[in-house]
Amino acid sequence: MSVTEIKGERSALNQEPQEERQNRESRGKHRPPPKPRASRGTIAFRAVFLSLTALAVTAIVIGLNILWGFLSEYEQSLPEKAVEGVIARLEQGDASAVYESTGFTPNRYEDDSAAREYVAGLFTGDITYFKDAVQSTDEELVYAVKSGGKRMCSLSLRKTGEQTGWGFPLYEAEGFTGVEIPTEEITIIAPDNAEIRINGMTPWEAPVSAEPVSECRHFYDYIDDSPIMLEYSVKGFTEMPEVTAVRPGGSALCVQQEGGRFSFTLDGGEIPQELSDLAVKASETYSKFISADAAFSAVAEYVPEDVPLYENIQTYEAKFYTPHSDYDFLDVNVGEFRRYTENCVSLRVTYIQRIYAGYLGDFDFPTDNTMYLARCGEEWVVTDIVMN
Repeated sequence: MSVTEIKGERSALNQEPQEERQNRESRGKHRPPPKPRASRGTIAFRAVFLSLTALAVTAIVIGLNILWGFLSEYEQSLPEKAVEGVIARLEQGDASAVYESTGFTPNRYEDDSAAREYVAGLFTGDITYFKDAVQSTDEELVYAVKSGGKRMCSLSLRKTGEQTGWGFPLYEAEGFTGVEIPTEEITIIAPDNAEIRINGMTPWEAPVSAEPVSECRHFYDYIDDSPIMLEYSVKGFTEMPEVTAVRPGGSALCVQQEGGRFSFTLDGGEIPQELSDLAVKASETYSKFISADAAFSAVAEYVPEDVPLYENIQTYEAKFYTPHSDYDFLDVNVGEFRRYTENCVSLRVTYIQRIYAGYLGDFDFPTDNTMYLARCGEEWVVTDIVMN
């Protein structure tokens, strides 16, 4: 075998079938390229980058927390925070702090409910505030508090002496100023034998004056214990009190009230029929004496001899005489019953005395007499007659 033949056989042995070679080449085209191996420098860079990122994030979180704490402390240290807390209580209807700042003390006849109600009523509108730059100082801040657009009071803030962690000073409400609770003074005039009650309590104050009852002079010697009118002056009422007075027998005295002035009259209550009849008969007899329709002796039946009225009637020079045929007493009324003591009273008698004068016509004479009656033994007598 020649050399050429031997080379041909080796070439034939080494030659792949064409179909197999094509398949192998096709698989080679679709095989992914081999991954490049990371170098040691790349790995170190990534580790350092991640570490720095983590440190940066941590620093940011810590910084934000510090900033949050700084801002929170700054906000808490603002004076307005203390003011807003006080205003919130006022808006809820709690004005007790304002009331306590007034230093008001109610008098012994009433509690503090009316005063507290007055203060609470000052803050029923929209409540606002602003800093009063004129009155404020470095150590004390003053805020004006308004309700319904009207300034009601001032709120003072002072530094507590404490500080926050960042050194911000803290403030607290010191109190209110500018609120005054109005009070009234009352005057009571009552007889000394009356028992006075102010809101159910006996007056502690001593009377400021004592005046005899002027009407008692009309009883002359028929009155043993003339009542004296006492005047009391009592201050410090936040609302008008209830004032009463009773006489020793327990019956209530009538009162004439004008504002804060209580004047107790010696009203005798229901008029006894016996005294009413006596006052009317005596007054009408006196009128008939003046019109020449009764003699002095008729009047003297009611008037004792030891009073000036007895003599005055005898020398009465003002009686008129108009010829007339008859007379009448119309619209008779008895009122204003006053009891000065158990044995001395007065009544007011009014009527119209009509005189029938024939062809001259009828004449009306309005009459208004206060009759002073005193008990003398078992009888009542007229000690004086006053024409009103």
